Amino acid sequence: MAEHRDRGFRSTKLRYDLRCERLAAIFGREHLVVRRVTRRALTGGDARVDAYGVAGVDVADLVAPGPQHDNASASAEEAVLARSVIALPAGEILHPAALLRHARTRRGDAGRRDLHRLVAPQLLREVAAHYGPHNERLRQAFLPDLPAPVLPSSIPDTYAPVTEDEVLSTGSIGLLGDFAARRGERLLRAVTRACG
Repeated sequence: MAEHRDRGFRSTKLRYDLRCERLAAIFGREHLVVRRVTRRALTGGDARVDAYGVAGVDVADLVAPGPQHDNASASAEEAVLARSVIALPAGEILHPAALLRHARTRRGDAGRRDLHRLVAPQLLREVAAHYGPHNERLRQAFLPDLPAPVLPSSIPDTYAPVTEDEVLSTGSIGLLGDFAARRGERLLRAVTRACG
């Protein structure tokens, strides 16, 4: 994030106003449905139910709730572990999303919303100040019925930032080892069954 700021926010990946304008220019504004993807804003709190609902199809009774379908939002520790896994050669055993689901299953969800602590509060304020006017343009053009800000933040204004080294512990390494062992065992059983 600091690198993005230091380069003058040149990337337009987070310019949702521009993305929506481009899509509207191609497909027509009347064919573009812009939605906020937050649990509170989604029909039934579920992206699948909401997406089908936009198309006029009710699938609420077909969607099974549960941890296998939850968005595996990472804690600061889990994000650092996932980043370590991503740096490894691609493979089925160490898949970052599966690691996050494993961590959630093993440790639960209590107190895990601390990912923002890997970024200094001042940097997040700078990013918010830069994108705020762009997000307001998005709101005015595509979501005028929503109150500002269109992308509200639940991150506190002040907090104690942490480094990657500070969030890792022996428990982190144990979690990663347990995950790799379980995934490897599952794959080995599948191969054994396939070879019969």
